[in-house]
Amino acid sequence: MLLFSSSTGAINDINDGRLRGNNVPHLALGESIATADPLGLFTWRPRPTHSPTIPGPTYSPTIPGLAIMSSASLEQALLFGAWRTQSQLLEMSDGDMRTTLIVEMERISSLSISELQALSSCGNLGSLVGFSSISVFLLTRNIRTSAQLSSMDYDDQRNTLITNFVNNLGMTTTDLQALGDFDLTSVGFASNLYAGNAGSGSTTIPGPTYSPTIPGLAIMSYIGCFIDDYARDMGEGTGDPAESATFTILAGSVTIQGCANFCRDGGFDFAGLQNGSQCFCDNAFGSLGAATEAECNTPCYGDQTTMCGGPWRNSVYSLDQTTE
Repeated sequence: MLLFSSSTGAINDINDGRLRGNNVPHLALGESIATADPLGLFTWRPRPTHSPTIPGPTYSPTIPGLAIMSSASLEQALLFGAWRTQSQLLEMSDGDMRTTLIVEMERISSLSISELQALSSCGNLGSLVGFSSISVFLLTRNIRTSAQLSSMDYDDQRNTLITNFVNNLGMTTTDLQALGDFDLTSVGFASNLYAGNAGSGSTTIPGPTYSPTIPGLAIMSYIGCFIDDYARDMGEGTGDPAESATFTILAGSVTIQGCANFCRDGGFDFAGLQNGSQCFCDNAFGSLGAATEAECNTPCYGDQTTMCGGPWRNSVYSLDQTTE
Protein backbone atom coordinates (compact mmCIF):
# COMPACT_ATOMS: atom_id res chain seq x y z
CA MET A 1 0.00 0.00 0.00
CA LEU A 2 1.15 3.59 -0.62
CA LEU A 3 0.74 6.69 1.50
CA PHE A 4 0.34 10.14 0.04
CA SER A 5 0.18 13.69 1.32
CA SER A 6 -0.86 17.05 -0.06
CA SER A 7 -1.26 20.62 1.04
CA THR A 8 -4.65 20.69 -0.69
CA GLY A 9 -6.47 18.10 1.38
CA ALA A 10 -6.37 15.83 4.41
CA ILE A 11 -5.32 12.29 3.60
CA ASN A 12 -5.99 9.14 5.58
CA ASP A 13 -4.40 5.73 5.35
CA ILE A 14 -7.25 3.21 5.34
CA ASN A 15 -6.39 -0.44 5.81
CA ASP A 16 -9.03 -1.75 3.43
CA GLY A 17 -6.94 -1.64 0.25
CA ARG A 18 -7.93 1.88 -0.75
CA LEU A 19 -6.49 5.34 -0.15
CA ARG A 20 -8.73 8.34 0.30
CA GLY A 21 -8.09 12.07 -0.02
CA ASN A 22 -10.23 15.18 -0.28
CA ASN A 23 -9.18 15.96 -3.84
CA VAL A 24 -8.58 12.63 -5.54
CA PRO A 25 -10.82 9.67 -6.30
CA HIS A 26 -10.46 6.39 -4.42
CA LEU A 27 -7.37 4.45 -5.37
CA ALA A 28 -8.00 0.72 -5.55
CA LEU A 29 -5.24 -1.83 -5.30
CA GLY A 30 -3.56 -2.14 -8.69
CA GLU A 31 -4.75 1.26 -9.92
CA SER A 32 -1.97 3.48 -11.28
CA ILE A 33 -0.96 6.74 -9.67
CA ALA A 34 -1.23 8.51 -13.03
CA THR A 35 -4.91 7.57 -13.28
CA ALA A 36 -5.74 8.60 -9.73
CA ASP A 37 -3.72 11.83 -9.74
CA PRO A 38 -3.43 13.01 -13.38
CA LEU A 39 -2.47 16.60 -12.42
CA GLY A 40 0.33 15.52 -10.12
CA LEU A 41 -1.09 17.34 -7.09
CA PHE A 42 0.16 14.78 -4.60
CA THR A 43 3.57 13.58 -3.46
CA TRP A 44 3.70 9.80 -3.31
CA ARG A 45 6.01 7.74 -1.15
CA PRO A 46 6.28 4.08 -0.16
CA ARG A 47 4.75 3.01 3.08
CA PRO A 48 7.41 1.88 5.63
CA THR A 49 7.63 -1.87 5.99
CA HIS A 50 7.84 -3.83 9.24
CA SER A 51 11.05 -5.64 10.02
CA PRO A 52 10.58 -9.33 9.12
CA THR A 53 12.84 -10.31 12.03
CA ILE A 54 10.44 -8.92 14.67
CA PRO A 55 7.51 -11.20 15.53
CA GLY A 56 4.05 -9.67 15.37
CA PRO A 57 1.70 -9.86 18.35
CA THR A 58 -0.26 -13.03 19.01
CA TYR A 59 -3.27 -12.75 21.27
CA SER A 60 -5.98 -15.16 22.25
CA PRO A 61 -8.78 -13.62 24.36
CA THR A 62 -9.49 -17.06 25.84
CA ILE A 63 -6.07 -17.21 27.54
CA PRO A 64 -5.92 -15.33 30.85
CA GLY A 65 -3.35 -12.57 30.85
CA LEU A 66 -2.64 -8.89 31.04
CA ALA A 67 -4.38 -6.50 28.68
CA ILE A 68 -2.89 -5.67 25.29
CA MET A 69 -3.67 -3.32 22.40
CA SER A 70 -4.94 -4.95 19.21
CA SER A 71 -4.37 -1.84 17.07
CA ALA A 72 -2.86 1.64 17.26
CA SER A 73 -6.02 3.68 17.83
CA LEU A 74 -7.40 6.11 20.41
CA GLU A 75 -10.03 3.56 21.41
CA GLN A 76 -7.48 0.81 22.02
CA ALA A 77 -5.18 3.17 23.94
CA LEU A 78 -7.99 4.12 26.34
CA LEU A 79 -9.01 0.49 26.80
CA PHE A 80 -5.39 -0.61 27.36
CA GLY A 81 -4.95 1.99 30.08
CA ALA A 82 -8.29 0.99 31.65
CA TRP A 83 -9.24 4.65 31.39
CA ARG A 84 -12.55 4.01 29.63
CA THR A 85 -14.79 1.01 29.02
CA GLN A 86 -16.07 -0.16 25.67
CA SER A 87 -19.56 1.15 26.43
CA GLN A 88 -18.16 4.55 27.43
CA LEU A 89 -16.18 4.79 24.19
CA LEU A 90 -19.37 4.37 22.17
CA GLU A 91 -20.57 7.69 23.57
CA MET A 92 -17.33 9.58 22.86
CA SER A 93 -16.20 11.50 19.80
CA ASP A 94 -12.62 11.28 18.52
CA GLY A 95 -12.00 14.68 20.10
CA ASP A 96 -13.28 13.47 23.47
CA MET A 97 -11.03 10.39 23.27
CA ARG A 98 -7.99 12.49 22.38
CA THR A 99 -8.62 14.92 25.25
CA THR A 100 -9.09 12.06 27.72
CA LEU A 101 -5.85 10.42 26.59
CA ILE A 102 -3.96 13.71 26.99
CA VAL A 103 -5.24 14.14 30.54
CA GLU A 104 -4.31 10.57 31.51
CA MET A 105 -0.86 10.74 29.89
CA GLU A 106 -0.08 13.93 31.80
CA ARG A 107 -0.25 11.80 34.97
CA ILE A 108 2.22 9.14 33.84
CA SER A 109 4.80 11.18 31.94
CA SER A 110 6.82 14.35 32.49
CA LEU A 111 5.13 16.09 29.54
CA SER A 112 2.74 18.96 30.24
CA ILE A 113 -0.78 19.20 28.83
CA SER A 114 0.38 21.70 26.21
CA GLU A 115 3.27 19.44 25.17
CA LEU A 116 0.92 16.47 24.85
CA GLN A 117 -1.56 18.55 22.86
CA ALA A 118 1.21 19.22 20.33
CA LEU A 119 1.51 15.49 19.56
CA SER A 120 -0.44 13.89 16.72
CA SER A 121 -3.06 11.36 17.75
CA CYS A 122 -1.54 8.51 15.75
CA GLY A 123 1.75 7.93 13.99
CA ASN A 124 4.83 5.80 13.80
CA LEU A 125 6.91 7.66 16.40
CA GLY A 126 6.01 10.11 19.14
CA SER A 127 2.24 10.10 18.76
CA LEU A 128 -0.22 10.11 21.66
CA VAL A 129 -1.34 6.55 20.97
CA GLY A 130 2.19 5.23 20.53
CA PHE A 131 3.50 7.03 23.59
CA SER A 132 0.61 5.76 25.72
CA SER A 133 1.18 2.17 24.54
CA ILE A 134 4.75 2.38 25.88
CA SER A 135 3.75 4.08 29.15
CA VAL A 136 0.97 1.64 30.01
CA PHE A 137 3.11 -1.35 29.02
CA LEU A 138 5.87 -0.20 31.39
CA LEU A 139 3.29 0.29 34.15
CA THR A 140 1.15 -2.82 33.77
CA ARG A 141 4.20 -5.09 33.37
CA ASN A 142 5.65 -3.64 36.58
CA ILE A 143 8.77 -2.34 34.79
CA ARG A 144 8.27 1.18 36.15
CA THR A 145 5.93 2.68 38.75
CA SER A 146 3.58 5.58 38.04
CA ALA A 147 5.79 7.81 40.20
CA GLN A 148 8.82 6.90 38.11
CA LEU A 149 6.97 7.40 34.82
CA SER A 150 5.79 10.85 35.90
CA SER A 151 9.41 12.05 35.77
CA MET A 152 10.16 10.45 32.38
CA ASP A 153 9.59 11.95 28.94
CA TYR A 154 8.85 10.08 25.72
CA ASP A 155 12.50 9.27 24.92
CA ASP A 156 13.19 8.11 28.47
CA GLN A 157 10.24 5.71 28.43
CA ARG A 158 10.89 4.35 24.96
CA ASN A 159 14.58 3.75 25.71
CA THR A 160 13.66 2.04 28.99
CA LEU A 161 11.40 -0.39 27.15
CA ILE A 162 14.04 -1.08 24.51
CA THR A 163 16.65 -1.79 27.19
CA ASN A 164 14.26 -4.11 29.00
CA PHE A 165 13.56 -6.10 25.81
CA VAL A 166 17.29 -6.32 25.02
CA ASN A 167 17.97 -7.73 28.48
CA ASN A 168 15.05 -10.14 28.64
CA LEU A 169 14.30 -11.17 25.05
CA GLY A 170 17.82 -11.33 23.59
CA MET A 171 17.00 -8.84 20.83
CA THR A 172 19.38 -6.19 19.52
CA THR A 173 19.07 -2.50 20.27
CA THR A 174 19.37 -1.72 16.56
CA ASP A 175 16.41 -3.91 15.59
CA LEU A 176 14.24 -2.48 18.36
CA GLN A 177 15.14 1.14 17.64
CA ALA A 178 14.00 0.64 14.05
CA LEU A 179 10.45 -0.09 15.21
CA GLY A 180 7.62 2.36 15.64
CA ASP A 181 6.11 2.77 19.09
CA PHE A 182 3.16 0.42 18.68
CA ASP A 183 5.29 -2.18 16.89
CA LEU A 184 7.74 -1.96 19.79
CA THR A 185 5.11 -2.70 22.41
CA SER A 186 3.73 -5.44 20.16
CA VAL A 187 7.02 -7.29 20.65
CA GLY A 188 6.16 -7.42 24.34
CA PHE A 189 2.55 -8.44 23.65
CA ALA A 190 3.88 -11.42 21.70
CA SER A 191 6.05 -12.68 24.54
CA ASN A 192 4.74 -14.89 27.33
CA LEU A 193 7.26 -13.23 29.63
CA TYR A 194 5.16 -10.06 29.57
CA ALA A 195 1.73 -11.62 29.06
CA GLY A 196 1.02 -12.93 32.52
CA ASN A 197 -0.32 -16.12 30.92
CA ALA A 198 2.44 -18.70 31.20
CA GLY A 199 1.27 -22.12 30.22
CA SER A 200 2.49 -23.70 33.45
CA GLY A 201 4.04 -22.59 36.70
CA SER A 202 4.20 -18.92 37.54
CA THR A 203 5.44 -15.81 35.81
CA THR A 204 6.84 -13.03 37.98
CA ILE A 205 7.47 -9.56 36.57
CA PRO A 206 9.94 -8.62 37.89
CA GLY A 207 9.55 -9.79 41.51
CA PRO A 208 10.41 -13.20 42.95
CA THR A 209 8.80 -16.45 41.93
CA TYR A 210 6.73 -17.83 44.79
CA SER A 211 8.58 -20.38 46.86
CA PRO A 212 7.47 -20.87 50.49
CA THR A 213 10.19 -20.27 53.04
CA ILE A 214 7.88 -20.92 56.00
CA PRO A 215 6.35 -24.41 56.10
CA GLY A 216 2.55 -24.62 56.12
CA LEU A 217 -0.29 -22.45 54.88
CA ALA A 218 -0.77 -18.80 55.78
CA ILE A 219 -3.68 -18.04 58.10
CA MET A 220 -5.82 -15.29 56.53
CA SER A 221 -9.08 -13.41 57.01
CA TYR A 222 -11.01 -11.63 54.25
CA ILE A 223 -11.39 -7.88 54.81
CA GLY A 224 -13.13 -6.58 51.69
CA CYS A 225 -12.92 -5.08 48.20
CA PHE A 226 -10.82 -1.91 47.76
CA ILE A 227 -10.05 0.58 44.99
CA ASP A 228 -6.70 0.67 43.18
CA ASP A 229 -5.24 2.89 40.45
CA TYR A 230 -1.86 3.64 38.86
CA ALA A 231 -0.58 5.19 42.09
CA ARG A 232 -1.05 1.71 43.69
CA ASP A 233 -2.82 1.32 47.00
CA MET A 234 -0.75 -1.77 47.84
CA GLY A 235 2.69 -3.08 46.89
CA GLU A 236 4.25 -1.24 43.98
CA GLY A 237 5.40 2.29 44.67
CA THR A 238 5.25 2.08 48.47
CA GLY A 239 8.89 3.07 48.89
CA ASP A 240 9.47 0.04 51.07
CA PRO A 241 13.07 -1.29 50.89
CA ALA A 242 11.59 -4.72 50.16
CA GLU A 243 9.53 -3.35 47.27
CA SER A 244 10.72 -6.08 44.91
CA ALA A 245 8.85 -8.58 47.07
CA THR A 246 5.54 -6.68 47.05
CA PHE A 247 4.23 -7.72 43.64
CA THR A 248 3.99 -10.87 41.58
CA ILE A 249 1.90 -12.35 38.80
CA LEU A 250 1.12 -15.97 39.57
CA ALA A 251 -0.79 -16.23 36.27
CA GLY A 252 -2.51 -19.56 35.63
CA SER A 253 -1.66 -20.85 39.10
CA VAL A 254 -2.95 -17.93 41.18
CA THR A 255 -5.13 -18.75 44.17
CA ILE A 256 -6.03 -16.80 47.27
CA GLN A 257 -3.95 -19.17 49.37
CA GLY A 258 -0.96 -18.89 47.03
CA CYS A 259 -1.01 -15.09 47.20
CA ALA A 260 -1.42 -15.19 50.98
CA ASN A 261 1.56 -17.52 51.30
CA PHE A 262 3.66 -15.32 48.99
CA CYS A 263 2.93 -12.20 51.07
CA ARG A 264 3.28 -14.01 54.39
CA ASP A 265 6.70 -15.29 53.32
CA GLY A 266 7.71 -11.69 52.59
CA GLY A 267 6.74 -10.66 56.11
CA PHE A 268 3.73 -8.55 55.10
CA ASP A 269 0.47 -8.11 57.02
CA PHE A 270 -1.93 -7.91 54.06
CA ALA A 271 -2.41 -9.56 50.67
CA GLY A 272 -4.42 -8.09 47.81
CA LEU A 273 -5.53 -9.99 44.70
CA GLN A 274 -6.45 -8.10 41.55
CA ASN A 275 -8.07 -8.97 38.24
CA GLY A 276 -7.67 -12.73 38.55
CA SER A 277 -3.88 -12.94 38.33
CA GLN A 278 -2.12 -10.19 40.29
CA CYS A 279 -0.95 -10.45 43.91
CA PHE A 280 0.07 -7.39 45.95
CA CYS A 281 1.61 -7.35 49.44
CA ASP A 282 1.77 -4.51 51.93
CA ASN A 283 1.52 -3.54 55.59
CA ALA A 284 -1.28 -1.05 54.87
CA PHE A 285 -4.20 -0.69 52.46
CA GLY A 286 -7.32 1.37 51.78
CA SER A 287 -5.73 4.72 50.86
CA LEU A 288 -8.04 5.01 47.84
CA GLY A 289 -11.19 3.88 49.62
CA ALA A 290 -13.44 0.86 49.64
CA ALA A 291 -15.32 -0.55 46.64
CA THR A 292 -18.50 -2.60 46.56
CA GLU A 293 -18.19 -6.36 46.83
CA ALA A 294 -19.77 -6.66 43.38
CA GLU A 295 -16.69 -4.99 41.88
CA CYS A 296 -14.39 -7.81 43.06
CA ASN A 297 -15.93 -10.33 40.70
CA THR A 298 -13.03 -11.75 38.65
CA PRO A 299 -12.44 -15.49 39.24
CA CYS A 300 -8.95 -16.51 40.33
CA TYR A 301 -7.12 -18.08 37.39
CA GLY A 302 -5.98 -20.97 39.60
CA ASP A 303 -9.39 -21.55 41.24
CA GLN A 304 -12.41 -20.42 39.26
CA THR A 305 -14.71 -20.97 42.27
CA THR A 306 -13.14 -18.04 44.16
CA MET A 307 -12.85 -14.33 43.37
CA CYS A 308 -9.51 -12.51 43.00
CA GLY A 309 -10.49 -8.85 42.87
CA GLY A 310 -11.43 -7.16 39.62
CA PRO A 311 -10.14 -4.50 37.18
CA TRP A 312 -8.39 -1.97 39.47
CA ARG A 313 -10.00 -3.63 42.49
CA ASN A 314 -8.20 -5.58 45.24
CA SER A 315 -9.67 -8.38 47.31
CA VAL A 316 -7.77 -7.77 50.55
CA TYR A 317 -6.90 -10.35 53.21
CA SER A 318 -5.20 -9.90 56.58
CA LEU A 319 -2.40 -12.34 57.33
CA ASP A 320 -1.17 -14.05 60.46
CA GLN A 321 2.56 -14.78 60.49
CA THR A 322 1.87 -18.14 62.09
CA THR A 323 0.86 -21.16 60.01
CA GLU A 324 -1.71 -23.90 60.12
